[in-house]
Amino acid sequence: MDAEARGCSPRALTRVSGCHRDYASRGAGIVALAWIAVTAVIVAPRSAPAQTLSPVIVEHHGKKAQAKFELAEAARDNGGTVIVAADTLEFACPREFLEHHRDIVVTVGDGANDLAIASLHQEPDGIVARVAWRGTDYELRAPLYGLHQGRNIALVFAAACSLGLPPEDVITSLKSTPQIAHRLELKRQGDGTIVIDDAYNSNPVGFASALGLLDVLRRPDGRRILVTPGMVELGSEHEAEHARIGRLAAEHVDVLLAVAPHRVAPLVHAFSEAAPQRQVVSCAGFAEARLWLDKNLGGRDVVLIENDLPDLLERQLRL
Repeated sequence: MDAEARGCSPRALTRVSGCHRDYASRGAGIVALAWIAVTAVIVAPRSAPAQTLSPVIVEHHGKKAQAKFELAEAARDNGGTVIVAADTLEFACPREFLEHHRDIVVTVGDGANDLAIASLHQEPDGIVARVAWRGTDYELRAPLYGLHQGRNIALVFAAACSLGLPPEDVITSLKSTPQIAHRLELKRQGDGTIVIDDAYNSNPVGFASALGLLDVLRRPDGRRILVTPGMVELGSEHEAEHARIGRLAAEHVDVLLAVAPHRVAPLVHAFSEAAPQRQVVSCAGFAEARLWLDKNLGGRDVVLIENDLPDLLERQLRL
């Protein structure tokens, strides 16, 4: 029975094998804190991969950051193992957990003691991570996009191997990993156009990673097209972060479709200033952007749809 069948949050990834629970993993989405504690009780994991805690989570949701380690505590209480992304150790809760429970913690990351990530590389067919695990080098491949996914598959590899699966079997399984809907999901169209659907949400790090993917997938004579209404929940950093992304986009984008341009004016201005020869198309909403794409796309173009959350959150309510 899976997590949703048990009434858990669909964001809590669980695998139940027979009558016991193998692992539970928690992402950094903003959800009710109770779900994490409930998941820890229901799933009772033996292995808990802990992903990155962003500074925004720690600054604005301190209790959430601490609650994310309730699954780690549940794994400890069940005599299990905790897989920790090394970059989370800059924060107090994972660092304190490691200090008290080093014997049950596996660290994963650049220069980590347990699984060291030697390199991450994005190819047109997916992500490649080269890692060292218990004295042996391995190459992990998965049909996923975005360099951050390389760190995710390294965490999965460490968790699976810690549960006793042979590394070679894990490597084979990773090669058939399904894409994640609306999270740098690659969609090859019948006419040859490539659409990168990253509409679920966006943040400065993910946005930058997505822009780099345009270069990886670019074909000769094809254009790199960005469709975006910008990012949300940046607070006082809204203008600065959008300006930074605009300058970065100028290095990777040939045509910018600015959806709701009033809210991404800093991005548009920075883009136009850095690349005045590039085309900017202002669109009131995604429907207008779709019309432009339908009329102008060529079969060798690659399109990045980066975030439709602002369009949803800021849409006028009609009764």
